[in-house]
Amino acid sequence: MTLLLTTARNRLARHLAHALATRHRVVLTDTLPVRSRHRFVSCDLNHDAETRLLVEGMDAIIWSGWTDPSEDASSRLDRQTRCLYNLLWAAWEAGVARVVQLSSLAVMDQYPADVRITERWLPWPAAEPPTLTYRLGEILCREFAREGKLQVVCLRLGAILWSPEHSCADGVTVQDAVEAVERSLTADLPAYSVLHIQSNLPGQRYGTERAQRILGFESSWSRA
Repeated sequence: MTLLLTTARNRLARHLAHALATRHRVVLTDTLPVRSRHRFVSCDLNHDAETRLLVEGMDAIIWSGWTDPSEDASSRLDRQTRCLYNLLWAAWEAGVARVVQLSSLAVMDQYPADVRITERWLPWPAAEPPTLTYRLGEILCREFAREGKLQVVCLRLGAILWSPEHSCADGVTVQDAVEAVERSLTADLPAYSVLHIQSNLPGQRYGTERAQRILGFESSWSRA
């Protein structure tokens, strides 16, 4: 498959690119120049020929909901609304088969910490970035899927754990995050899916039963 990964300056996007490149052709993009061993294309994600050319020939797009915390709120909101809309529209016109949206379990974090939360619960994000921007991106992707324009799977990832020594009640190891993304590229899925992705850690806050059933996702933590 030929994959487009957005927000190349983000650590997780770069890690995914390295992991997926062993089995897929990977292209990275961002609005700012990024040095990479993989093909990189700079794009402002406007509604123009540049964005249409970016998605041409792609089998799937992995959209990162991450926004740069050094940017102001207006810029972060713009990325998860106008820029995402332009990319999704271009993807629909180009016949891209699937979009994997990387959202965050933080859109649920206003609930009490002592309850176990599944995808059946309504999102309850804070009213500012980054949780608000993640949620706005979810809504936009959902509407494209509901209109039959794209097939979208939304992965709400826990806080990324880069080291085995780290642990938290809403965390996901980077290995589990990679596995969930890769499975999402080829799994038999409906037009729109929302899946919680968290590792099987002590005090695990979020249920992942749906991801286990639909993707066959299993936490590497529990297998260790």
